[in-house]
Amino acid sequence: MRINLTPELLEDLNHMKEASGMSFQGISEKTGIEKSTVSRYLSGKLKSIPHDKLLQILNVIGTAEEVQNIVEQHGIPVPEDAYPRAVSEMDEMKSEIQRLNLEALQLKAVLDEEKSKNKFNTAIIICLVITVAALLVKIFIH
Repeated sequence: MRINLTPELLEDLNHMKEASGMSFQGISEKTGIEKSTVSRYLSGKLKSIPHDKLLQILNVIGTAEEVQNIVEQHGIPVPEDAYPRAVSEMDEMKSEIQRLNLEALQLKAVLDEEKSKNKFNTAIIICLVITVAALLVKIFIH
């Protein structure tokens, strides 16, 4: 299956390439696609690209979110396992979110405990102040 390299798709691909900081050589090394071929795809000299090659390039230059956006915006059919980097990144993000949620819950529990201690400490301080005031009153009255 070949995907047409429309001006809009080329613009998105080149934006992703620039954002990734990858050179044609870098993309070539990571995908196994010849540097000159990568260059011809992304310059628009070739009017279409094999589906699998497009997915390889996307996985190298894009984040999981970018790959998903490109796929959806341009109607590119992609099986779930065709872009493992994107799936892997999303799984890592989910794990990180779960970890951060757990840390947030633990911090909330610690803060709640500290609030309780502070209320208790404040009550003790108030009692001490009242006691000292009462003693001072007794001293000055007698």
